[in-house]
Amino acid sequence: MPWYNTQALAKGIEALNRMYNSLEHDSPLKMFLNQHCSHLLKLLEGDTGISVNYADPKYLASLPQSLDLDTSYNPQQFHSLPSVVAVYTFFLDDADRVTQCGSSIRVPGQMFNHYLDSTKRVFIFKDVTISEYKWIAIKHTQNYVALYNMVNDMNAEEEYILTSFMQQEVRSLEQAYSTYAKPTNYKGIHVNTWHNSWTPGTQGTANLAKRVTWLDEQGTSFSRSSIKAAATELGYDPKQVKNVAKLGNMLDTDKYGKVTVLIEGVDKVNVPMDKRYGTSVNTIVDTSDLLPKHYYLYDVDMNQLPLGPLSLYEPLMKLWDYLLIMVVLIYGVITCI
Repeated sequence: MPWYNTQALAKGIEALNRMYNSLEHDSPLKMFLNQHCSHLLKLLEGDTGISVNYADPKYLASLPQSLDLDTSYNPQQFHSLPSVVAVYTFFLDDADRVTQCGSSIRVPGQMFNHYLDSTKRVFIFKDVTISEYKWIAIKHTQNYVALYNMVNDMNAEEEYILTSFMQQEVRSLEQAYSTYAKPTNYKGIHVNTWHNSWTPGTQGTANLAKRVTWLDEQGTSFSRSSIKAAATELGYDPKQVKNVAKLGNMLDTDKYGKVTVLIEGVDKVNVPMDKRYGTSVNTIVDTSDLLPKHYYLYDVDMNQLPLGPLSLYEPLMKLWDYLLIMVVLIYGVITCI
């Protein structure tokens, strides 16, 4: 498939060049951009590397990496992806065109949002449930933040710059794919990027202000320059990472195992104990995989029980059933008398 350049993407490229030119000639970040990201400093031409067959749902359905989506959000479906930065598409295998495409620099989190849309019956889930769709990541791109951070410490500005390059690349691919494949839900609106107004000295978001460090069970230290970037790397919501750091709990991650999280400027708090069970009153539960308006059951050690989830309305329906039974029994007793 060919690249498809737009005015919106051109503005993003202009911003990337301002970022690049603001760096010292011999800075580690500029050398990294020269090695890995220089292609994003100009209009992209030629072939995206995405096969034209990827516009055909029947072809996509035949690929081993094509997923039958679960009824409720299951992060395990997306943990085996080569990269969390990707362009993806929803499709029905008996359709002539794909339904919708998208892109994200954190695919698991974006898919959680799609599941929320599904529970609300909005977007492409108004008439089709999410489990009726198939899903596939069309093309993965590099996680430049993680790659750079393997050998360099980042400040907030550098992290924002790298994130902007990541977004420019994946959004350009989404524009090219959507233009060629013409998803049935595609409205022809050009994709945009959020770094277009960048000027030197700006970070773009308050979440980039606090450095996060985490230690695995072997004592190895890792860090990111923001809560947002750390949350992306650890696979959790930023609010959950911050809460875990405050309470001093360990966070169970797929990539690093159990880790202790420390956030610059965030002190741990003393949480009162619940004397009934000997656990913290505010024990943190990872709610990232939980559907809204559903009930989940946990034991006293905060282990999720294999019961449910129950829809918000299921307990009410069961209560109604019990009331009907009571009415029948009472009526039976009265008639017997």
